[in-house]
Amino acid sequence: MRYLLLFLAIVLAAPFAQAQKPNGADKPGDTEGLLGTWEYTVRPDDPMAQGTFVLEDAGSQINGTFNTDAPRKMENIELTETTLSFSIVQPGMGTVNISMTLADGSLAGEALPEDADEPLVIVAVRPTSDSSED
Repeated sequence: MRYLLLFLAIVLAAPFAQAQKPNGADKPGDTEGLLGTWEYTVRPDDPMAQGTFVLEDAGSQINGTFNTDAPRKMENIELTETTLSFSIVQPGMGTVNISMTLADGSLAGEALPEDADEPLVIVAVRPTSDSSED
């Protein structure tokens, strides 16, 4: 009887332990195409904001930093082979939810600030530089 109660406690506690993961994304299958540094532009036709973001493999999860006027931790990261979504907290805008899809080597999608009526277009490409750290 004691073993049955122990077994039930473990089985019932497992979903709660899994739900309290660190604030990175689960590391899904083949997402290496999205890892690394990206240069983004919000509202590319009339740039409103530009910067970089970095996605890093942290073992069993993916971590990210979104650089605006200062580095912001990327929260709620969801990553597949061709899609990326996350949120950041941007002073003056609150939480900004961003979702993008990979096509032809670039990411394109929407950034939706907390109090905005409509999303803003966001595009990201791999940086091009004359010097390489490789």
